[in-house]
Amino acid sequence: MRSIYLDHNATTPLAPQVQEAMLPLLAGQYGNPNSDHALGAAAAQAIDDARWRVARAIGAGVDEVYFTASASQSCRHAITRGVVPDSIADEPGWAMTTTLDHACVRDVVGGQNEPLIGCTADGLVDLNDMRAALAMSRPGSLLSVVHANNELGTIQPIAEFAEECTHHGVRLHTDAAQTFGKIPLRVDDLGVTYLSLTAHKAYGPKGVGALYVRSGAPVGRAYNNGVTLSAGTPDVAAIVGFGVAADLVEASLAESSSRLAALRDRLLSKLREGAGERLTVWGEAAERLPNTLCVSLPGVVAQELLRATPELCAAPCAVRTGGKITLSPALRAIGADEHAALGTVRLSVGWHNDEAEIDHAASLLLGAWERLRGEP
Repeated sequence: MRSIYLDHNATTPLAPQVQEAMLPLLAGQYGNPNSDHALGAAAAQAIDDARWRVARAIGAGVDEVYFTASASQSCRHAITRGVVPDSIADEPGWAMTTTLDHACVRDVVGGQNEPLIGCTADGLVDLNDMRAALAMSRPGSLLSVVHANNELGTIQPIAEFAEECTHHGVRLHTDAAQTFGKIPLRVDDLGVTYLSLTAHKAYGPKGVGALYVRSGAPVGRAYNNGVTLSAGTPDVAAIVGFGVAADLVEASLAESSSRLAALRDRLLSKLREGAGERLTVWGEAAERLPNTLCVSLPGVVAQELLRATPELCAAPCAVRTGGKITLSPALRAIGADEHAALGTVRLSVGWHNDEAEIDHAASLLLGAWERLRGEP
């Protein structure tokens, strides 16, 4: 049974060019970049080259990019090290975030018992709620807003938020793990102080991320000649793979975004043909990632719907455990009605999908939906 992979927001397959670039670093070119000999110098140069590639892909200076182990580590570092002055880190209101942000961000900020900035039913951060939070903040605090939610695909107007933050003397961090490689991403256009990235959602390897830190902003201690934010020996192969992936997604951005949007829209059209007005599309009124579709088929639970379609790799946004239904954080954040949201699945297309797969995926979902609901 050949799988149809529609879970690219969870992770992406490794691009062949990335694998090819990484393999030598796992074999003959195994030097430690901190070693003072030829193999070490070659490894250090490979890291510097990858750093330049990643910086170029987001319009940053090479010295503004630091490698991490993941986007989650990048986010946590920005929040815990990006506060000025350090003395306010022990006081209420030192950091703010939203109900749509990733758990790695919510957990850090929520640990200080700070209220989360709400969002609208369309999946956009509530600007009035944000303004109220900023008005209560102090200069030197930090606001973290996800660039695009991984479930809904809704894209936040980060540049507008940056202007609000500047007015209040607050630094802005955005988690761009989902937008990197899918939409244009230039740090100066966004106006952010910090920006987090990961490689594995952009056809690169797992286990490597990056943090952009605007020149002059606090970054905390950097290691490995000021290139990483982790003290251990760098994973040279993964970092090199990140650099190649950054080149690939930057070079193909316009073409791939258009193609992914066409596949997403085809999938939606096929599902609507079968389900009609009973189909709910979450975040449909907002600007969304070109590859992401978050839809609900009524009368079923998403987890059970996907279990009935084992050929399809996708993400349920509602699960049943011991008779209890749990909605995903994003659906709860937008105030989705539980009955309407039970059958919500996130379908995220990628480079390797084609129209035949899209049509078959729609057929599988609709067939399982009808069977579970007992329809002929």
